[in-house]
Amino acid sequence: MWRKLVLAIAVCFVCIAAFHPAATAHVTLTSYVALDFDRDRLAAELQLPLDQLELALVTKFDDDLLRRRDGELRAYVLAHFAVTAPDGRTYAAEVRDLSLNRVDDAPYVRVQLFLHAPPHAGAERLIVHDDIILHRVVTHRILISVRRDFDQALFGSEPKLAGIAMLSQKDVIIDRSAGSAWRGLRAAFVLGVHHIAEGTDHLLFVVVLLLVAPLTAAGARWQGTRTLRDTLRAVCLIITSFTVGHSLALAFGAAGWLVVASSPVEVLIAASIVVTALHALRPFFAGREPVIGFAFGLIHGLAFATALKDFGFHGAALGLSLLGFNLGIEAMQLAVVILVVPSLVYASRTRAYPPLRIFGATLAMLAACAWIAERVSGHDNAVTQAVAGLAAHGQFAAWVLALASFAATLALRASHRRARNEHAHARPLVQPRRDFDAPAMHSDDVLDQR
Repeated sequence: MWRKLVLAIAVCFVCIAAFHPAATAHVTLTSYVALDFDRDRLAAELQLPLDQLELALVTKFDDDLLRRRDGELRAYVLAHFAVTAPDGRTYAAEVRDLSLNRVDDAPYVRVQLFLHAPPHAGAERLIVHDDIILHRVVTHRILISVRRDFDQALFGSEPKLAGIAMLSQKDVIIDRSAGSAWRGLRAAFVLGVHHIAEGTDHLLFVVVLLLVAPLTAAGARWQGTRTLRDTLRAVCLIITSFTVGHSLALAFGAAGWLVVASSPVEVLIAASIVVTALHALRPFFAGREPVIGFAFGLIHGLAFATALKDFGFHGAALGLSLLGFNLGIEAMQLAVVILVVPSLVYASRTRAYPPLRIFGATLAMLAACAWIAERVSGHDNAVTQAVAGLAAHGQFAAWVLALASFAATLALRASHRRARNEHAHARPLVQPRRDFDAPAMHSDDVLDQR
Protein backbone atom coordinates (compact mmCIF):
# COMPACT_ATOMS: atom_id res chain seq x y z
CA MET A 1 0.00 0.00 0.00
CA TRP A 2 2.80 2.43 0.96
CA ARG A 3 4.58 1.67 -2.29
CA LYS A 4 1.44 2.56 -4.29
CA LEU A 5 1.05 5.80 -2.34
CA VAL A 6 4.68 6.84 -2.96
CA LEU A 7 4.32 5.98 -6.64
CA ALA A 8 1.14 8.07 -6.92
CA ILE A 9 2.82 11.06 -5.27
CA ALA A 10 5.80 10.74 -7.64
CA VAL A 11 3.48 10.67 -10.66
CA CYS A 12 1.75 13.82 -9.38
CA PHE A 13 5.07 15.65 -9.06
CA VAL A 14 6.08 14.62 -12.57
CA CYS A 15 2.78 15.89 -13.98
CA ILE A 16 3.14 19.20 -12.15
CA ALA A 17 6.71 19.61 -13.40
CA ALA A 18 5.64 18.85 -16.95
CA PHE A 19 2.56 21.07 -17.21
CA HIS A 20 2.79 23.82 -14.62
CA PRO A 21 4.02 27.10 -16.23
CA ALA A 22 6.32 28.01 -13.35
CA ALA A 23 8.20 24.76 -13.78
CA THR A 24 9.50 25.87 -17.15
CA ALA A 25 11.64 28.41 -15.30
CA HIS A 26 14.10 25.59 -14.67
CA VAL A 27 14.80 25.31 -18.42
CA THR A 28 15.04 29.04 -18.92
CA LEU A 29 16.65 30.83 -21.78
CA THR A 30 19.10 33.57 -20.94
CA SER A 31 18.61 37.31 -21.47
CA TYR A 32 21.34 39.30 -23.20
CA VAL A 33 22.32 42.93 -22.79
CA ALA A 34 24.75 44.55 -25.28
CA LEU A 35 26.11 47.99 -24.37
CA ASP A 36 27.39 50.46 -26.98
CA PHE A 37 29.39 53.36 -25.53
CA ASP A 38 29.78 56.70 -27.25
CA ARG A 39 31.33 59.92 -26.01
CA ASP A 40 28.13 61.47 -24.69
CA ARG A 41 25.61 58.64 -24.58
CA LEU A 42 25.12 54.95 -24.01
CA ALA A 43 22.98 52.63 -26.10
CA ALA A 44 21.74 49.27 -24.85
CA GLU A 45 20.18 46.39 -26.74
CA LEU A 46 18.21 43.94 -24.64
CA GLN A 47 17.22 40.49 -25.90
CA LEU A 48 14.50 39.06 -23.64
CA PRO A 49 13.38 35.43 -24.14
CA LEU A 50 9.68 35.53 -24.93
CA ASP A 51 8.64 32.55 -22.78
CA GLN A 52 10.40 33.98 -19.71
CA LEU A 53 8.89 37.42 -20.28
CA GLU A 54 5.45 35.81 -20.47
CA LEU A 55 6.12 34.05 -17.16
CA ALA A 56 7.20 37.29 -15.51
CA LEU A 57 4.19 39.28 -16.80
CA VAL A 58 1.73 36.37 -16.82
CA THR A 59 0.75 37.23 -20.40
CA LYS A 60 0.98 35.53 -23.78
CA PHE A 61 2.50 37.88 -26.36
CA ASP A 62 2.20 38.07 -30.11
CA ASP A 63 2.87 40.88 -32.59
CA ASP A 64 -0.59 42.40 -32.11
CA LEU A 65 -0.52 42.31 -28.31
CA LEU A 66 3.04 43.63 -28.32
CA ARG A 67 1.85 46.68 -30.24
CA ARG A 68 -1.22 47.20 -28.04
CA ARG A 69 0.77 46.94 -24.81
CA ASP A 70 3.75 48.91 -26.12
CA GLY A 71 3.50 51.65 -23.50
CA GLU A 72 3.13 49.17 -20.65
CA LEU A 73 6.19 47.21 -21.77
CA ARG A 74 8.28 50.35 -22.11
CA ALA A 75 7.37 51.37 -18.56
CA TYR A 76 8.18 47.85 -17.34
CA VAL A 77 11.64 47.91 -18.92
CA LEU A 78 12.46 51.37 -17.54
CA ALA A 79 11.32 50.29 -14.06
CA HIS A 80 13.68 47.30 -13.98
CA PHE A 81 16.73 48.49 -15.96
CA ALA A 82 18.97 51.37 -14.91
CA VAL A 83 22.54 52.64 -15.30
CA THR A 84 24.17 54.63 -12.52
CA ALA A 85 27.15 56.99 -12.83
CA PRO A 86 30.09 56.84 -10.37
CA ASP A 87 28.61 59.72 -8.33
CA GLY A 88 25.31 57.87 -7.86
CA ARG A 89 23.24 59.78 -10.42
CA THR A 90 21.14 57.75 -12.84
CA TYR A 91 21.33 57.93 -16.61
CA ALA A 92 18.18 59.28 -18.27
CA ALA A 93 16.75 56.39 -20.31
CA GLU A 94 14.29 56.14 -23.19
CA VAL A 95 13.05 53.08 -25.06
CA ARG A 96 13.49 53.56 -28.79
CA ASP A 97 12.08 50.31 -30.14
CA LEU A 98 10.33 47.07 -29.19
CA SER A 99 10.10 44.17 -31.61
CA LEU A 100 9.91 40.39 -31.84
CA ASN A 101 12.84 38.50 -33.34
CA ARG A 102 14.59 35.15 -33.07
CA VAL A 103 17.93 34.30 -31.46
CA ASP A 104 19.24 30.77 -32.06
CA ASP A 105 15.80 29.89 -33.44
CA ALA A 106 14.07 30.92 -30.19
CA PRO A 107 11.60 33.84 -29.92
CA TYR A 108 12.91 36.95 -28.17
CA VAL A 109 11.70 40.50 -27.56
CA ARG A 110 14.31 42.99 -28.70
CA VAL A 111 14.46 46.29 -26.79
CA GLN A 112 16.60 49.26 -27.84
CA LEU A 113 17.45 51.83 -25.19
CA PHE A 114 19.24 55.17 -25.29
CA LEU A 115 20.72 56.37 -21.99
CA HIS A 116 22.03 59.90 -21.56
CA ALA A 117 24.71 60.61 -18.98
CA PRO A 118 24.10 63.22 -16.26
CA PRO A 119 25.98 66.50 -16.78
CA HIS A 120 29.71 66.23 -16.09
CA ALA A 121 29.37 62.62 -14.96
CA GLY A 122 32.38 60.36 -15.35
CA ALA A 123 32.01 57.20 -17.37
CA GLU A 124 35.03 55.20 -16.22
CA ARG A 125 33.03 53.05 -13.81
CA LEU A 126 29.28 52.43 -14.21
CA ILE A 127 26.78 50.22 -12.45
CA VAL A 128 24.15 48.41 -14.54
CA HIS A 129 21.09 47.23 -12.60
CA ASP A 130 18.89 44.70 -14.41
CA ASP A 131 16.18 42.53 -12.91
CA ILE A 132 13.87 42.28 -15.92
CA ILE A 133 12.22 38.84 -15.69
CA LEU A 134 14.61 38.07 -12.82
CA HIS A 135 12.31 39.67 -10.24
CA ARG A 136 9.78 36.89 -10.94
CA VAL A 137 11.75 34.00 -12.48
CA VAL A 138 14.41 33.49 -9.84
CA THR A 139 16.55 31.05 -11.86
CA HIS A 140 16.93 33.47 -14.75
CA ARG A 141 20.35 34.72 -15.88
CA ILE A 142 21.25 37.97 -17.67
CA LEU A 143 24.53 38.20 -19.59
CA ILE A 144 25.71 41.82 -19.78
CA SER A 145 28.41 42.58 -22.37
CA VAL A 146 30.10 45.64 -23.83
CA ARG A 147 29.74 45.43 -27.60
CA ARG A 148 31.09 48.78 -28.80
CA ASP A 149 33.51 51.02 -26.95
CA PHE A 150 36.18 52.89 -28.89
CA ASP A 151 38.38 53.52 -25.85
CA GLN A 152 38.43 49.80 -25.02
CA ALA A 153 39.05 48.79 -28.66
CA LEU A 154 35.66 47.08 -28.99
CA PHE A 155 34.11 47.52 -32.43
CA GLY A 156 31.09 45.22 -32.30
CA SER A 157 32.53 42.00 -33.67
CA GLU A 158 33.58 40.40 -30.37
CA PRO A 159 31.58 41.69 -27.36
CA LYS A 160 33.33 41.57 -24.00
CA LEU A 161 31.39 39.94 -21.15
CA ALA A 162 31.18 42.37 -18.23
CA GLY A 163 29.18 40.25 -15.81
CA ILE A 164 26.13 38.10 -15.14
CA ALA A 165 23.10 39.41 -13.27
CA MET A 166 21.25 36.85 -11.15
CA LEU A 167 19.00 36.74 -8.10
CA SER A 168 21.86 37.14 -5.62
CA GLN A 169 23.58 39.93 -7.60
CA LYS A 170 21.43 42.14 -9.82
CA ASP A 171 24.10 44.83 -10.32
CA VAL A 172 27.05 44.53 -12.70
CA ILE A 173 29.97 46.96 -12.59
CA ILE A 174 31.36 48.20 -15.93
CA ASP A 175 35.00 49.22 -15.46
CA ARG A 176 36.30 51.33 -18.39
CA SER A 177 39.29 52.85 -16.59
CA ALA A 178 41.82 50.92 -18.71
CA GLY A 179 40.53 52.39 -21.98
CA SER A 180 42.04 55.29 -23.92
CA ALA A 181 41.71 57.07 -27.25
CA TRP A 182 45.16 55.79 -28.25
CA ARG A 183 44.06 52.19 -27.64
CA GLY A 184 41.02 52.67 -29.86
CA LEU A 185 43.07 54.39 -32.59
CA ARG A 186 45.56 51.54 -32.61
CA ALA A 187 42.77 48.96 -32.87
CA ALA A 188 41.15 50.87 -35.76
CA PHE A 189 44.53 50.89 -37.54
CA VAL A 190 44.79 47.09 -37.18
CA LEU A 191 41.25 46.67 -38.48
CA GLY A 192 42.13 48.78 -41.53
CA VAL A 193 45.16 46.60 -42.22
CA HIS A 194 43.09 43.42 -41.92
CA HIS A 195 40.28 44.83 -44.05
CA ILE A 196 42.51 45.53 -47.05
CA ALA A 197 44.57 42.38 -46.49
CA GLU A 198 41.43 40.25 -46.61
CA GLY A 199 39.88 42.23 -49.48
CA THR A 200 41.17 40.22 -52.43
CA ASP A 201 39.32 42.39 -54.93
CA HIS A 202 40.85 45.62 -53.57
CA LEU A 203 44.36 44.18 -53.69
CA LEU A 204 43.86 42.77 -57.17
CA PHE A 205 42.74 46.16 -58.46
CA VAL A 206 45.88 47.86 -57.13
CA VAL A 207 48.21 45.18 -58.53
CA VAL A 208 46.61 45.20 -62.00
CA LEU A 209 46.76 49.00 -62.11
CA LEU A 210 50.48 48.82 -61.30
CA LEU A 211 51.18 46.28 -64.08
CA VAL A 212 51.62 49.06 -66.65
CA ALA A 213 53.47 51.53 -64.40
CA PRO A 214 56.91 50.57 -65.85
CA LEU A 215 55.66 50.70 -69.48
CA THR A 216 55.18 53.32 -72.17
CA ALA A 217 52.58 53.14 -74.92
CA ALA A 218 52.97 53.77 -78.61
CA GLY A 219 49.69 53.86 -80.45
CA ALA A 220 47.57 50.91 -79.41
CA ARG A 221 50.38 48.82 -77.94
CA TRP A 222 52.64 48.71 -74.92
CA GLN A 223 56.12 48.92 -76.46
CA GLY A 224 58.74 50.66 -74.33
CA THR A 225 59.78 50.86 -70.68
CA ARG A 226 60.15 53.87 -68.43
CA THR A 227 63.28 54.74 -66.54
CA LEU A 228 63.35 53.80 -62.88
CA ARG A 229 62.74 57.40 -61.85
CA ASP A 230 59.77 57.76 -64.20
CA THR A 231 58.38 54.42 -63.04
CA LEU A 232 58.53 55.43 -59.38
CA ARG A 233 56.89 58.76 -60.24
CA ALA A 234 54.09 56.95 -62.07
CA VAL A 235 53.59 54.57 -59.14
CA CYS A 236 53.41 57.47 -56.67
CA LEU A 237 50.83 59.29 -58.82
CA ILE A 238 48.67 56.18 -59.23
CA ILE A 239 48.70 55.22 -55.55
CA THR A 240 48.22 58.81 -54.36
CA SER A 241 45.23 59.38 -56.63
CA PHE A 242 43.66 56.10 -55.55
CA THR A 243 44.29 57.01 -51.90
CA VAL A 244 42.72 60.46 -52.25
CA GLY A 245 39.68 58.96 -53.99
CA HIS A 246 38.92 56.26 -51.45
CA SER A 247 39.76 58.53 -48.49
CA LEU A 248 37.18 61.11 -49.62
CA ALA A 249 34.51 58.47 -50.21
CA LEU A 250 35.35 56.80 -46.90
CA ALA A 251 34.96 60.08 -45.00
CA PHE A 252 31.71 61.07 -46.73
CA GLY A 253 30.25 57.59 -46.40
CA ALA A 254 31.17 57.19 -42.72
CA ALA A 255 29.65 60.61 -41.94
CA GLY A 256 26.42 59.62 -43.71
CA TRP A 257 26.74 62.27 -46.43
CA LEU A 258 27.11 59.69 -49.20
CA VAL A 259 24.89 56.63 -48.78
CA VAL A 260 24.92 53.92 -51.46
CA ALA A 261 23.67 50.34 -51.19
CA SER A 262 26.51 47.86 -50.75
CA SER A 263 25.39 45.44 -53.51
CA PRO A 264 25.95 47.78 -56.50
CA VAL A 265 29.18 49.02 -54.95
CA GLU A 266 30.56 45.48 -54.79
CA VAL A 267 29.61 44.91 -58.44
CA LEU A 268 31.32 48.17 -59.46
CA ILE A 269 34.49 47.16 -57.59
CA ALA A 270 34.67 43.95 -59.64
CA ALA A 271 33.96 45.98 -62.80
CA SER A 272 36.89 48.29 -61.95
CA ILE A 273 39.20 45.26 -62.11
CA VAL A 274 37.83 44.35 -65.55
CA VAL A 275 38.54 47.88 -66.84
CA THR A 276 42.10 47.99 -65.48
CA ALA A 277 42.79 44.47 -66.81
CA LEU A 278 41.68 45.53 -70.30
CA HIS A 279 43.97 48.53 -70.00
CA ALA A 280 46.86 46.23 -69.05
CA LEU A 281 46.24 44.29 -72.25
CA ARG A 282 45.90 47.35 -74.46
CA PRO A 283 46.56 51.01 -73.52
CA PHE A 284 43.06 52.46 -73.60
CA PHE A 285 43.93 55.41 -71.32
CA ALA A 286 47.73 55.49 -71.32
CA GLY A 287 49.09 58.31 -69.16
CA ARG A 288 45.74 58.78 -67.42
CA GLU A 289 46.13 55.98 -64.90
CA PRO A 290 46.01 58.46 -61.94
CA VAL A 291 42.60 59.71 -63.14
CA ILE A 292 41.29 56.15 -63.32
CA GLY A 293 42.80 55.43 -59.91
CA PHE A 294 40.99 58.42 -58.39
CA ALA A 295 37.64 57.56 -60.01
CA PHE A 296 37.71 53.93 -58.96
CA GLY A 297 39.13 54.94 -55.58
CA LEU A 298 35.82 56.68 -54.89
CA ILE A 299 34.00 53.39 -55.49
CA HIS A 300 36.38 51.36 -53.33
CA GLY A 301 36.07 53.97 -50.57
CA LEU A 302 32.31 53.45 -50.41
CA ALA A 303 32.94 49.77 -49.63
CA PHE A 304 35.40 50.79 -46.88
CA ALA A 305 32.76 53.18 -45.49
CA THR A 306 30.28 50.32 -45.12
CA ALA A 307 32.68 48.51 -42.81
CA LEU A 308 33.36 51.69 -40.85
CA LYS A 309 29.65 52.51 -40.41
CA ASP A 310 29.15 49.10 -38.80
CA PHE A 311 31.24 50.36 -35.87
CA GLY A 312 28.32 52.65 -34.96
CA PHE A 313 30.41 55.49 -33.49
CA HIS A 314 29.64 59.21 -33.52
CA GLY A 315 31.51 62.43 -32.89
CA ALA A 316 35.14 62.18 -31.79
CA ALA A 317 35.07 58.38 -31.75
CA LEU A 318 33.94 58.37 -35.39
CA GLY A 319 36.73 60.78 -36.36
CA LEU A 320 39.41 58.76 -34.60
CA SER A 321 38.15 55.44 -35.97
CA LEU A 322 38.10 56.99 -39.47
CA LEU A 323 41.69 58.18 -39.05
CA GLY A 324 43.02 54.89 -37.69
CA PHE A 325 41.09 52.75 -40.18
CA ASN A 326 42.29 54.82 -43.14
CA LEU A 327 45.91 54.79 -41.94
CA GLY A 328 45.71 51.00 -41.69
CA ILE A 329 44.45 50.79 -45.27
CA GLU A 330 47.27 53.05 -46.48
CA ALA A 331 49.90 51.07 -44.59
CA MET A 332 48.74 47.82 -46.17
CA GLN A 333 48.64 49.41 -49.63
CA LEU A 334 52.17 50.70 -49.17
CA ALA A 335 53.32 47.22 -48.15
CA VAL A 336 51.77 45.80 -51.33
CA VAL A 337 53.52 48.43 -53.45
CA ILE A 338 56.88 47.68 -51.80
CA LEU A 339 56.38 43.95 -52.40
CA VAL A 340 55.19 44.21 -56.00
CA VAL A 341 56.88 47.16 -57.72
CA PRO A 342 60.55 46.02 -57.63
CA SER A 343 59.58 42.71 -59.25
CA LEU A 344 57.51 44.47 -61.90
CA VAL A 345 60.31 46.94 -62.68
CA TYR A 346 62.87 44.15 -63.08
CA ALA A 347 60.52 41.90 -65.05
CA SER A 348 59.57 44.74 -67.41
CA ARG A 349 63.24 44.83 -68.59
CA THR A 350 63.02 41.21 -69.72
CA ARG A 351 61.38 39.49 -72.69
CA ALA A 352 59.19 37.49 -70.33
CA TYR A 353 57.18 40.52 -69.23
CA PRO A 354 54.70 40.80 -72.15
CA PRO A 355 53.37 37.23 -71.76
CA LEU A 356 53.49 37.64 -67.95
CA ARG A 357 51.46 40.86 -68.17
CA ILE A 358 48.91 39.31 -70.53
CA PHE A 359 48.58 36.20 -68.38
CA GLY A 360 48.13 38.21 -65.16
CA ALA A 361 45.61 40.62 -66.68
CA THR A 362 43.60 37.75 -68.16
CA LEU A 363 43.43 35.90 -64.84
CA ALA A 364 42.37 39.11 -63.06
CA MET A 365 39.64 39.70 -65.62
CA LEU A 366 38.37 36.13 -65.25
CA ALA A 367 38.21 36.48 -61.45
CA ALA A 368 36.45 39.86 -61.72
CA CYS A 369 33.82 38.53 -64.13
CA ALA A 370 33.19 35.63 -61.75
CA TRP A 371 32.75 38.09 -58.86
CA ILE A 372 30.26 40.11 -60.91
CA ALA A 373 28.25 36.98 -61.67
CA GLU A 374 28.32 35.95 -58.02
CA ARG A 375 27.31 39.37 -56.70
CA VAL A 376 24.49 39.79 -59.19
CA SER A 377 23.07 36.28 -58.82
CA GLY A 378 23.86 35.78 -55.14
CA HIS A 379 25.36 32.32 -55.79
CA ASP A 380 28.95 31.08 -55.60
CA ASN A 381 30.68 29.67 -58.65
CA ALA A 382 33.76 27.53 -59.21
CA VAL A 383 36.02 30.49 -60.03
CA THR A 384 35.18 32.52 -56.91
CA GLN A 385 35.62 29.42 -54.77
CA ALA A 386 39.05 28.83 -56.32
CA VAL A 387 40.02 32.48 -55.74
CA ALA A 388 38.89 32.23 -52.12
CA GLY A 389 40.99 29.09 -51.73
CA LEU A 390 44.05 30.86 -53.11
CA ALA A 391 43.40 33.91 -50.94
CA ALA A 392 43.43 31.66 -47.87
CA HIS A 393 47.15 31.17 -48.51
CA GLY A 394 47.81 34.91 -48.46
CA GLN A 395 50.67 34.63 -45.98
CA PHE A 396 52.52 32.21 -48.27
CA ALA A 397 51.92 34.53 -51.25
CA ALA A 398 53.27 37.48 -49.23
CA TRP A 399 56.50 35.59 -48.48
CA VAL A 400 56.89 34.66 -52.15
CA LEU A 401 56.39 38.29 -53.18
CA ALA A 402 58.83 39.44 -50.53
CA LEU A 403 61.53 37.06 -51.78
CA ALA A 404 60.83 38.00 -55.40
CA SER A 405 60.99 41.69 -54.52
CA PHE A 406 64.28 41.22 -52.66
CA ALA A 407 65.79 39.28 -55.56
CA ALA A 408 64.55 41.87 -58.07
CA THR A 409 66.03 44.69 -55.99
CA LEU A 410 69.41 42.96 -55.90
CA ALA A 411 69.25 42.33 -59.65
CA LEU A 412 68.41 45.97 -60.37
CA ARG A 413 71.25 47.20 -58.16
CA ALA A 414 73.70 44.83 -59.86
CA SER A 415 72.51 45.99 -63.28
CA HIS A 416 72.97 49.66 -62.35
CA ARG A 417 76.40 48.93 -60.90
CA ARG A 418 77.50 47.23 -64.12
CA ALA A 419 76.19 50.15 -66.15
CA ARG A 420 78.15 52.63 -64.04
CA ASN A 421 81.33 50.57 -64.28
CA GLU A 422 81.01 50.26 -68.05
CA HIS A 423 80.49 53.99 -68.35
CA ALA A 424 83.47 54.74 -66.12
CA HIS A 425 85.86 52.47 -68.09
CA ALA A 426 84.57 53.40 -71.51
CA ARG A 427 87.31 54.84 -73.81
CA PRO A 428 86.67 57.09 -76.80
CA LEU A 429 86.72 55.14 -80.07
CA VAL A 430 88.56 57.99 -81.91
CA GLN A 431 91.86 59.04 -80.33
CA PRO A 432 92.99 62.69 -80.54
CA ARG A 433 95.05 63.35 -83.72
CA ARG A 434 98.79 63.62 -83.06
CA ASP A 435 101.19 65.34 -85.44
CA PHE A 436 104.19 62.98 -85.48
CA ASP A 437 106.14 65.29 -87.82
CA ALA A 438 106.30 68.12 -85.30
CA PRO A 439 109.34 67.97 -82.99
CA ALA A 440 108.72 67.17 -79.40
CA MET A 441 108.99 70.16 -77.08
CA HIS A 442 110.77 69.74 -73.79
CA SER A 443 110.15 71.74 -70.67
CA ASP A 444 113.29 73.85 -71.25
CA ASP A 445 112.13 74.84 -74.70
CA VAL A 446 108.81 75.93 -73.23
CA LEU A 447 110.61 78.12 -70.70
CA ASP A 448 112.79 79.66 -73.46
CA GLN A 449 109.70 80.48 -75.51
CA ARG A 450 108.22 82.28 -72.53
